[in-house]
Amino acid sequence: MSVDLHIHTVASDSLWTPRALAEEVAKEGLTAFAVTDHDTDAALDETEEEAERLGLTFVRGIEFSCRLRNLEVHILGYFGDRSYGPLDRLLGRIERLLVEGATECATRMRAEGVSLPEFKFEGKQHPYVELSRSLVDSGEAKTLEDAFRIVIDPGSGFFVRPSRPVPAEVIEAIRGSGGVSSLAHPIRRGASMREIAEEISALQEMGLQAIEAYSPHHGDEGTRALLELARERKLGVTGGSDNHKGLLRGRTDKLADVPDAVYKQLLRLRDGLPA
Repeated sequence: MSVDLHIHTVASDSLWTPRALAEEVAKEGLTAFAVTDHDTDAALDETEEEAERLGLTFVRGIEFSCRLRNLEVHILGYFGDRSYGPLDRLLGRIERLLVEGATECATRMRAEGVSLPEFKFEGKQHPYVELSRSLVDSGEAKTLEDAFRIVIDPGSGFFVRPSRPVPAEVIEAIRGSGGVSSLAHPIRRGASMREIAEEISALQEMGLQAIEAYSPHHGDEGTRALLELARERKLGVTGGSDNHKGLLRGRTDKLADVPDAVYKQLLRLRDGLPA
């Protein structure tokens, strides 16, 4: 049996609707799955309802974008409870910053003659995704992928880089709410394993509980290296497909085949037990 603990929906940069995703998970026979949209929990309630309808095990998650020194790193938060004040306030602040960035991006485009109505955030998706969809609706972009190149590509001339929280704040909010934190796809282009290990050590000192060892971004060699690193550091392990349902070029369209022991370990971490 297998699990997939890193999937995106239409609430961020994916074409999966909650219903279609749940039905695909049921078709594939996964033991458990998680939705981890970028910086938003907008699709979690609906996905949870669809999972319950089909008798599936669903894990609520979010992929937080953070700034570690001069790097952007992504922290996966699982089982977080938004009734916990610090987590709710963090998500509220992130949303406000993203709305400000999307609004400024829209203003820049209109100043250059792009036909676009005033941006009004509806709260159903990541603000930059809502703006991208408005570009498609207005005919300024043919596809959502084309719109992303305008809105979120730093080289487009319109991109507004939003302020990001620091990892320590995110990790503390996740853990304080009863959740589990994991570093998403730790291996990045141009970085040596020594550099990656140093970054993981810094995050572990902040309270990081796990690393995403199973990912299509890593390859077999990278996965083995991360599994060994997790064992040495006594960190938990997570894994997933980082599936965007064909929206982002070069990304997998398949759900992951991660051992279900990873989900069981995630439950242990949630319950305060060692990995």
